Amino acid sequence: MENFEVSLKEANRLIDSALKVGVLLLVIGFVISVGLYLKTFDGGLSSNANDWSALGSFFGGVFGPIISAVTLIALLKTLRLQHQTLMSQKKDSERVIALQNQAYQAQADQLEIANAELRSAKVADFKNSVIRVFEQRIAYYQHSQSDSLNRINTIRSLGETRHALDSIASIGEKSALYKKELEKLLRVSLIFAVKDFDSIEEAKNYVASLGIQTPAV
Repeated sequence: MENFEVSLKEANRLIDSALKVGVLLLVIGFVISVGLYLKTFDGGLSSNANDWSALGSFFGGVFGPIISAVTLIALLKTLRLQHQTLMSQKKDSERVIALQNQAYQAQADQLEIANAELRSAKVADFKNSVIRVFEQRIAYYQHSQSDSLNRINTIRSLGETRHALDSIASIGEKSALYKKELEKLLRVSLIFAVKDFDSIEEAKNYVASLGIQTPAV
């Protein structure tokens, strides 16, 4: 691109020089021709129409090619100017298009950021809902385990009969299950709370893999 611009400037410089030389030659040729004509024909004005006709033919023959050459050079100059104008307009259009593309890209980036923030907010709301479910189940198992221990203490206080021992064993098994589920829920809820998810579906799949029903969203 730089080589093209250098070539274009060089061509414009040559055309300007040729145009100046052509005009200069035209002026010099006119002065010399008038001087030679006046010197050759005694410098007088003729009253003969044929002389004037010959004078017109003389000037036409001498200056016609020079004028044609100057006209051609001027036409080339005009074409070059038009070409420069078109190139300038093209560059301006490219700059405008580039600025528009930058603006569109900035808007697209902002929209993507807004969508990402919205997805993050939805995922956070879903996680909070699941954590509340965990908390409810943890509270249930804590209460159940505490209730089991209270029942065992109550039965023991009444005397350790055969039936009482069987009841204590049954309640103890349930209490152990409550404790196991409680420990599992505490561990899972902690992992779920600190784990990052890119979408609600990912969070749902993770909870489903644990065998826990997720709340409706």
